[in-house]
Amino acid sequence: MLSTTLLTTNDTKVCWLCRQSIVLDHHTTDERGLSIHSSCHEKQMLLRAARREAELWRRNLAKGETA
Repeated sequence: MLSTTLLTTNDTKVCWLCRQSIVLDHHTTDERGLSIHSSCHEKQMLLRAARREAELWRRNLAKGETA
């Protein structure tokens, strides 16, 4: 299980997604409370949306429906 904040030896926050240090001005926390870069969070949300869209497309294709 991941801890809620990943730390390096000098107590700098680390993005759980890309494992790079975080500048406090450019980070957020995700739905699990983990530190993440704002840009990594945006990419993660876009990827989730694309996955949902692809799944809906596959389901409609399997039903024989077209958009």
